[in-house]
Amino acid sequence: EAREEFNRMIATPIATPIAIRMTRRRRRRRSPRRRVERRRRRRIPTVTLIMLPCSVSVCFRMPFIDCHCHLHFRRIAKCVDSIVSEARRQGVEGFVVNGTGPEDWNQVKVFTESHPGVLPSYGIHPYTIDENSDVESLKSFCLQQRGAFMIGEIGMDKTISKRVSLSRQESLFEQQVCFAKEKNIPFAVHCVKCVNSVYEVLSRHGPFPTGFIMHGYSGPSNFVSKFAVLGAFFSFSCYYLNVSPDRQRGMED
Repeated sequence: EAREEFNRMIATPIATPIAIRMTRRRRRRRSPRRRVERRRRRRIPTVTLIMLPCSVSVCFRMPFIDCHCHLHFRRIAKCVDSIVSEARRQGVEGFVVNGTGPEDWNQVKVFTESHPGVLPSYGIHPYTIDENSDVESLKSFCLQQRGAFMIGEIGMDKTISKRVSLSRQESLFEQQVCFAKEKNIPFAVHCVKCVNSVYEVLSRHGPFPTGFIMHGYSGPSNFVSKFAVLGAFFSFSCYYLNVSPDRQRGMED
């Protein structure tokens, strides 16, 4: 009965309840006879309403935006429409599709033009850097765009430093950050084991009023406030739901 009342209540817009907590009555020590009688009774949880002086309905749906994805990748081309449909069904109302280099910027553009609610992002990802990588090509491409877009995915990654030196990565990253700052464009940062270097670049040119995303952030917790002062927002991978207790405490901090 309590469950039915609870379900009926949240299905009906009401004036003030904003949070609901289900609790059970505190168990007390009882004699064997009273314990037997207790088992015969039905346990009914109590419903506690926390009231706030505002007009809100407890029945609401929180919208989400996937701020970093690669829906243009060819390996998911056959199922991407079903991926987008299922995500929308689950409450994801928008997407930001990140390019990785000149080779796929046009693919990102075509995909976003054919899918409403999807924003393009163009950048040179550390993985795609080679001897021909040039930020001027990014600037030229972006300045030809008419609609809204982001810069990304850009950043630094120590795991590929044997193939692409960190100095080369840092140079291209800083040039793209400067372009985003100059044009007031938000950007998405890829940062793997390079927190100090990435922070040094951003701190030289920040703060960034339009904001930026620290994508899949996994760095030290003491850098969160430092990045936030510069205008950072943070996203986290589901991978970190299963990390060590120390890492979980760091994320909570």
